[in-house]
Amino acid sequence: MRSILIAIGLSFLTANAMADHGVREISQTCAEQTGCFPGDTPGFPVQIDAPGSYRLIGDLDIPAGPPYLTGIEIGADFVTLNLAGFHIRGTNECTGIPPLEDRVCDRGSFSETDRAVRATGIGVDVRNGHASGFGRYGIELEVASLLRDVHLAGNGYGGANLEGGGLLLRNRAILNDGTALNSDGPGVVRENIVRGGVLAGDQSVVDSNTVRDSRSIGISLLAGSVVTNNTATRNGQYGIRGTEAPSVLTIRRNTVLENGINPTASEFQNDGIECHSICNVTENTSRGNVGFGIDLFRESAYSMNVVTENGGGAVNGGENRNGNHCAGPNVTLPTCP
Repeated sequence: MRSILIAIGLSFLTANAMADHGVREISQTCAEQTGCFPGDTPGFPVQIDAPGSYRLIGDLDIPAGPPYLTGIEIGADFVTLNLAGFHIRGTNECTGIPPLEDRVCDRGSFSETDRAVRATGIGVDVRNGHASGFGRYGIELEVASLLRDVHLAGNGYGGANLEGGGLLLRNRAILNDGTALNSDGPGVVRENIVRGGVLAGDQSVVDSNTVRDSRSIGISLLAGSVVTNNTATRNGQYGIRGTEAPSVLTIRRNTVLENGINPTASEFQNDGIECHSICNVTENTSRGNVGFGIDLFRESAYSMNVVTENGGGAVNGGENRNGNHCAGPNVTLPTCP
């Protein structure tokens, strides 16, 4: 009888830990008291060491440090973590509203070690929830991973970082210090709403994002990227910038408005669109930026853009391939230079 009861008890625990077709569940209670599944010990971080599907069934409140702890550590490849609308919450607090004020957090640097979720495995999928109040990134994932439908706020070094690139889809990154969304390698950054900066690595696609109120650059791009259908508004320095030479960028159908408004930005850091070299800039609207509407370096061309009311002038550099309209300060003709 005793063995039967033990077997029933073990079956019950297993059913709780994998309640929905093999989905393992994570809660504040199991995280602190028992461990949530085999391989996880009591206390934070919750440790995921096997591939499969995992789901929060309630908020996780990470105790105040020091030491400052991560909420969930993922050491396995090909893990799916569904936050299920719940919140992983740290204790870091931030003040200041960019772009005119600095965002200042209690803690925030690359040397901080706490995140809501940290994955060292590849091919990880984190979705549908909230992560706030951590000293480093809210969520940090490795190569070929996916972060989608997550709200990231008040993290000290940035909202999210995908090491080696991946997919950032439909996230909201609001009032994090540092770069709000960082894809450090080839990837796709699409349909995110961001108050802060976006950095996309080599050979990325950056599409249909709304980016505003960065203290520095709205959208920063490394070589070989395609940037389409974004809105970059009221960022402290450039709206969109290719930061490498050669840049080899396609910048198309973006709306770039009122950038360069940080009073500490120099006259060389306040253009709507800037690209170092080998850039195709077409069908954009660039208006009301402090510097040039479009500023291009060698072997670049522009066509079919509307560039108006920019403080430094309409277009500097590049080859005009026609169809552009320019107007505003320092512009004498509606045709661009």
